[in-house]
Amino acid sequence: MEIATLKDNHDLRDIICRDLGQTPRYARRTYDQYPCPFHREQHGTSFTVWADGYRCFGRCDMSGDVIDWMMRWHKLTFADALVALGGERLTISPRPKPSPLAKPEQPPPQTWQETIQNVIAEARFNLWQDMGRPVRQYLHQRGLSETTLKTAHIGYIPGTGWHRRGAWHVPSGILIPWLADEHIWAVKCRRLYQQPKYVQIRGGSAYGLYNADALTVSGHPVVFCEGEFDALLLQQTVSDSVTAVSLGSAGQRLARRWLPYLVDKRHLLVAYDGDEAGERGFAHLQHLSARFRRLDLPQGHDITDFFLAGGDLKAWLSAAL
Repeated sequence: MEIATLKDNHDLRDIICRDLGQTPRYARRTYDQYPCPFHREQHGTSFTVWADGYRCFGRCDMSGDVIDWMMRWHKLTFADALVALGGERLTISPRPKPSPLAKPEQPPPQTWQETIQNVIAEARFNLWQDMGRPVRQYLHQRGLSETTLKTAHIGYIPGTGWHRRGAWHVPSGILIPWLADEHIWAVKCRRLYQQPKYVQIRGGSAYGLYNADALTVSGHPVVFCEGEFDALLLQQTVSDSVTAVSLGSAGQRLARRWLPYLVDKRHLLVAYDGDEAGERGFAHLQHLSARFRRLDLPQGHDITDFFLAGGDLKAWLSAAL
């Protein structure tokens, strides 16, 4: 049985209900919510479960599909998780492991980077073929130019499931590489047809900073955006006066590795979404340095929404500075 078929045969909500207990289900709602079991959430229900995936919208930002859940919650190998879900046992080559001497805030192992470099090249090629035309149109509608997409190495993996690349599994969707210091720190995927929308390819580091290489411009104000596409749009629009970076989500923490890059910056601004997660993310950054200052949008949920509604990003930043 193919892995995609195996996953389609299981409603993850039922499996997690069995493992965590019943949660209230509401009419017309296609998801369930729990306190996050991974970071032992005491208050709130940031852990959201759909039929085909889960994600914590709180502190740990953990996400995955039914196979990921079986592996993480039941501590199974990938092969054993398939068997537990009714699939056939597969022979899986061992997954490369980081060196035990590697420091926590170092980039991923070279073996991972070499494999993922090939995936990035494949995805970049796909984006500029006929198969990538609808994706390019989607990205252009979000305000991103062809030059920005090429400079950022944005790519596309077609399909609706996951694909094996060496010892790693790559999701279908728009691939967003995190490149800095001549390393590939991580690769995020914006999935087009499945939830959660954003997943990270396993093996990448949680300590990267998106667009960190642009911080080499001395003195430029720095704007922390909540997502990569917001950072790309802002960088594209005001690259002559601002450096836009992102941690990928408001819940992700800034690694101390990047603090020296921020020392000479005139302003440290935080343009996170105006919700509870955005406030918590800003509070964490301000705890690291009182120089971080909140930057609120005049309208819209995020930078892209503001831009698409006709907002002037240059005027907004000029007023803030």
